[in-house]
Amino acid sequence: MANKKVYLAKNVLASGFDVEYVKSHLLRIPGIVIIESGMSVDPSECAAFIIVPDAGFKDHPSGQMPMSKNVAQALEEFVMNYDGDNCVEESIYIFSRPKTSDEPGDCEISYPMAFYVSDEFEIDILDKDNYDAFASLELVEGDDMELLHALDEILDVGRSWVKVPRHFSPPPVFAVPAVPSLEERKLKQYPSSVANSSVFDTGALQSQIHVNRRRLLLLRRK
Repeated sequence: MANKKVYLAKNVLASGFDVEYVKSHLLRIPGIVIIESGMSVDPSECAAFIIVPDAGFKDHPSGQMPMSKNVAQALEEFVMNYDGDNCVEESIYIFSRPKTSDEPGDCEISYPMAFYVSDEFEIDILDKDNYDAFASLELVEGDDMELLHALDEILDVGRSWVKVPRHFSPPPVFAVPAVPSLEERKLKQYPSSVANSSVFDTGALQSQIHVNRRRLLLLRRK
């Protein structure tokens, strides 16, 4: 069974819209497990490592992409302990831009593109005291690939994501229960003999409300 864990790393200065866009597209892949910082799972346990860069980087891409400290450390752990079937450089992707979808049958109008690293890439330390630009990573300039297609072979999913929209409803068994109405929540405050009575006794209900209020006043006086 293919490893379907994917590590999603976000630079400190990454756009929240970019993060949501990439994550919601990754969730289109059936069976995928997205691992993020703080989830007590080592990055090297994942089949792929995806970075959402600084908000302005995708508009002015260069050969070197800055990384915040948390991303650089997670990537280093991924590289040093990677045990996947592919070369480690083939499992690292950096979100670059959305692209209008030309995939036959795709239910979404766009999907994310991604840069990839060079064959002999290195994690270069820039400034150990700069959390936002702690290190940099060398990318293949002027070229990016379709992220979901790149993950097809790694996760062994075979384009099964094309029919899955970005925001899908969970099966009924996983659905969030409906919020009880105000009347239902009020009834739960009273004895079952009153709430479950086949004939709703207004007098009994008012009496119970009066008793509850007296108890509350006594508690406040104490």
